[in-house]
Amino acid sequence: AMISDMLLRPGGSFRHDGETMTLPHAHLVWWAGGNPFHHHQDLGRLHRAFQTPDTIIVNEIGWTATARHADIVLPVAAPPERMDFGAGRTDNILVPMPKAVDPPGEARVEYDIYTELARRLGLEQEFTEGRTQEDWLRHLWDETRANGAAQGYSVPDWDTFIAGDILEFPDPTPDRVFLSEFRADPDAHPRETPSGRIELFSDAVAAMGLAECAGHVAWTPPRDQTDTRYPLALISGQPGTRLHSQFDSGATSMAEKVAGREPVLIHPLDAASRGIATGDVVEVFNDRGRCLAGARVTEDVMQGTLFLWTGAWYDPDFEDPHNRDRHGNPNTLTHDMRTSEWTQSPAAHSARVGLRKLDGPAPPVRAFDPPEVLPDPRGRG
Repeated sequence: AMISDMLLRPGGSFRHDGETMTLPHAHLVWWAGGNPFHHHQDLGRLHRAFQTPDTIIVNEIGWTATARHADIVLPVAAPPERMDFGAGRTDNILVPMPKAVDPPGEARVEYDIYTELARRLGLEQEFTEGRTQEDWLRHLWDETRANGAAQGYSVPDWDTFIAGDILEFPDPTPDRVFLSEFRADPDAHPRETPSGRIELFSDAVAAMGLAECAGHVAWTPPRDQTDTRYPLALISGQPGTRLHSQFDSGATSMAEKVAGREPVLIHPLDAASRGIATGDVVEVFNDRGRCLAGARVTEDVMQGTLFLWTGAWYDPDFEDPHNRDRHGNPNTLTHDMRTSEWTQSPAAHSARVGLRKLDGPAPPVRAFDPPEVLPDPRGRG
């Protein structure tokens, strides 16, 4: 949760896992994979933080809010535009991912981008080890085949696999019970704790003397402002109409919008006291930021609570004095305070907000508008 801190407080110190550490001075940020202007907290602060590096480079397949913050955008190939294979450490499947189409325009496979950069730095051989992207895939697949054979599984060669279907392997322990070995013989199968047992109280954690960590599970009150202007608790969760922020401009996601914005769920009593009805455009606000959303009045949420899904593309209006988000991104409102000095993890679900019906016409959502494309000075389009 400390990206903004790193950029805004270079050289500053912080505590983590019992140690005092120093924030680096990041002159360049190269963001490849992920979208901080979707998943990070307090986007207004993150926006200010992104003004501090000398250069920001972003690899992207779409004109996201993160790409809009970049000095240089590198268009990269989407998964159907490159060859790969997929698997997870705990999966029992291997997924072939053959290239379906070529990357459009000047988009390139990321490995080729890094190879070209390494060549310009005189480090191509050290980076590639003499292998192309496909060479690396075949090399990794040969290792996978060898590992499979060692476990008694027959794995096809690369050409057969990439042209075929998903490979599924049987679960080696389908009836395994969690911690069954430990329960049967705790001494022979100790846990990774100082005592080797399941500890309800940790002397190691308590010895750190952290106010947020008592050495045992404990409830701590929310740390967000206790201001009468912000009487509502903001809760957020994963949407059912897209994957995180992906495909937010797609038909399924857009069909659930209210007045073109992300719906916010409001209890009938909270809505009635503010003159709000389903379909109204409302403003959700606190000291950190403001966003517009579409009201959906429902008893699915408890009184005193608003629910706003994650993933609406961040759409700040920089002509507004508060840089108000026009689309309904909850991270314009969340804080980036941390759970504790021990982990420095996010604690964003304790945000407090106010709510009011928007007066006057609502501004149009610009999140999906493409950038202005200037003529190529090289005469290539």
